[in-house]
Amino acid sequence: MRINRGFGLIEVLVASVILVSLLAAVLPLFDAGNTQMQRVEQVELLLSAKKRIYNRLAALNPAQQNTGNGSDNGYGYRWLAERKTEFRPQYAPEANEVHDLALFEVTVAIFQADNPDKTIDSFSFNIIGWTE
Repeated sequence: MRINRGFGLIEVLVASVILVSLLAAVLPLFDAGNTQMQRVEQVELLLSAKKRIYNRLAALNPAQQNTGNGSDNGYGYRWLAERKTEFRPQYAPEANEVHDLALFEVTVAIFQADNPDKTIDSFSFNIIGWTE
């Protein structure tokens, strides 16, 4: 009668093959996770830049300045404001004045600062412009 005191060579080899196969299947998942995380960080940076660009442009009067460009944290942008309605008089009771108002659509193209010929994203919004 033989007494088993451990694992045989074949058993150890089979266990090693199973372990290596599992590691080979799991390790690419970690690499894919890192790639996804890098993409998420890039999108987060772009969204933050879009928010800052929008806040800058929303403070402008498109009736006075209807085109321009700028930069923000490694991104460059170009913008163009197009009038969508005719100017109409509007009374401002707090100032006791009448201003002519019109609706403008502002279109923004965003690009990498080092490659201004390739647009990576764009957005547009409506804003009211006025004459002084």
